[in-house]
Amino acid sequence: MISYALFNMAGNCFWFVIARRKIVIMTKSLIPHLINSFIRLLMIISGLCLIGLSIFDMENYNEIHYLMTVGNFTCHVLSVLFGCCLVAKYFEKPFWFSCFRLLLIVQMVIGAMLFVYFNVIGLPLLNTSNIYRMKPTDGGYWEFLYCAIAEWVMVLACILFTLVIALETQTYEDVLVRSKIRNITTIQLMKQV
Repeated sequence: MISYALFNMAGNCFWFVIARRKIVIMTKSLIPHLINSFIRLLMIISGLCLIGLSIFDMENYNEIHYLMTVGNFTCHVLSVLFGCCLVAKYFEKPFWFSCFRLLLIVQMVIGAMLFVYFNVIGLPLLNTSNIYRMKPTDGGYWEFLYCAIAEWVMVLACILFTLVIALETQTYEDVLVRSKIRNITTIQLMKQV
């Protein structure tokens, strides 16, 4: 999980560099730069929460594990929402970007609801000697099962998020080539004047 968190933070920082270059080309407004920086901050916090989830297990540090999980989900959802706003306004092909992000938000909200359900309702019912070898007759078994499903839904959503960013950054070379061509054209026009 720590390696995923580090690669996720590195991939997102790379995406933010691409976004910043496009924003500089598209507009002189300060607002998109602030949104981009805020999204970067949210993703760094999310990555740190993922690292914390690897350090603090659920059996011994349930409250810290719960807070880190909720922090990770919240940061991801907020960054996705702000990213949709940013891309819809300043990037090409915002439709597919927004569709993937909205699907991801729905997936994260469902996972977060199941996770909160377990912590509010399932934990008081939990009655087992070993949390890793539960039986259907143990108290809180089904709630724990829903929580495990929710966590995997969230993990798959985070992996989907990383894959979509990887697919989107494949066009990074196109962005650089277009901006270099624009700069060369501008320089040639300035020389003619």
